[in-house]
Amino acid sequence: MAMTKNMLTLHKWLGLVGGVFILIAGATAVGLNHGDQLRALTEGHDASEGPYAHSVLATAAYPDHLLVGTNHGLFESTNGGKAWHQATLPVEGDRVGALVRDGDHLWASVAGKHVLRSDDAGRHWAEVAVPLGDNHVEALGLDAAGQPVVVTEGGVIAGGVLTPRPSVPGVERAKRMQSFIAELHMGDMYGRFGVPITDIIGLSLIALVLSGYFLFIQREYKVRMARRKVRLAAAAKSRPALA
Repeated sequence: MAMTKNMLTLHKWLGLVGGVFILIAGATAVGLNHGDQLRALTEGHDASEGPYAHSVLATAAYPDHLLVGTNHGLFESTNGGKAWHQATLPVEGDRVGALVRDGDHLWASVAGKHVLRSDDAGRHWAEVAVPLGDNHVEALGLDAAGQPVVVTEGGVIAGGVLTPRPSVPGVERAKRMQSFIAELHMGDMYGRFGVPITDIIGLSLIALVLSGYFLFIQREYKVRMARRKVRLAAAAKSRPALA
């Protein structure tokens, strides 16, 4: 009997502690899927109010032509900023990062996984094949021939060739593990419907744990109240009757 009671107590506390980790996993999945919105909140911006800039492209040779990469896409002005419109891009992804220009040739990175090129000053865009692999675009530049140089966490890509960064074994293993854990939680790695699916899973885990805690607290309250009633009844029986 004592062993069964101890096992039930251990199971109860393991469930309570395990629920905390499940809550963290669910919240992490949703948070990684919507990093831009959370980043906007932590930086004092409200993502629902509109885009905020990741990058700005303005050159002296083209003073009226301005480009701004934001968390809601790419915005363009052809009259020095008096009026703006959102550019149509051929890939999925809201966050436009690096922007570079060489005459009418423009390059942009989208969601860290796509490199785009325009040969008509931004009127039309097409994706450029870049061997990113599992890397993400950190910066863009141009070489002497006007071709893009892509900087990633894994190295520099120039002329379609990746030159790896010098690696430190322990650091590289830690980075790969960190990247694997992050991508395991992020919906982007599962395809087009990955984000809503992992959102649903994450929110379901959160709801499951919170409802479990509620039921646990409700049951504990009922048990305590029942025990209290038993004690009161026992005390009433043992109380001597008044003459």
